[in-house]
Amino acid sequence: MKRNILFIAVVIGIILLEYGCNDNDGQNTNGEYFVIDIESTDIYQVDSFRNSIGEVGDTVSYNRFKIETRFIDEYRTVNGGLKIGGNSAIAAPLPAPSISMELDSIVIRNIADIDSAVVTSTFSVRVGSYNDYEFMITNDSIFKQETKYASSTWSLSYNYFLNKKPSGVTEMQFEFTYYLALGLVLKTVTESILVQP
Repeated sequence: MKRNILFIAVVIGIILLEYGCNDNDGQNTNGEYFVIDIESTDIYQVDSFRNSIGEVGDTVSYNRFKIETRFIDEYRTVNGGLKIGGNSAIAAPLPAPSISMELDSIVIRNIADIDSAVVTSTFSVRVGSYNDYEFMITNDSIFKQETKYASSTWSLSYNYFLNKKPSGVTEMQFEFTYYLALGLVLKTVTESILVQP
């Protein structure tokens, strides 16, 4: 008799463990952060390793500043469909959702020029504040892949570095236009600065 009661208790325990961690009746729901707007665009001085060391003054050397654009994101739940075999006695937490921004292209103009020249190809970009991986803005399929997989688990920011030395001291004010893959277009403008060779 004791053996039968113990057996029934073990079977009920296994059933409760197996189905006790069922999440949303078999629905796999994950969340993602989507970029919805631009929070700020600021210019900072950088050292030789391109780490930020403070705000920039009126004049700066072309390779000693970065333009940082921070984005506003929104968390949305994404339904991944039916989760087969997702019941488990071990409830493992989902990884932290990342923030990414899939781009079609970026256009950068120097609006301090009379003709508002497009200067996109003179910049490289790092995604996130703690990332050393830097790539050129080419607006081709490779660039789209780079931006698609570049993400951050904290607030998303794009850090731009000017790679082309100007011929002399030049006034620059940049307008950034982001064309997102979802059809959204975001624009931001920097402060005006004097850039020297």
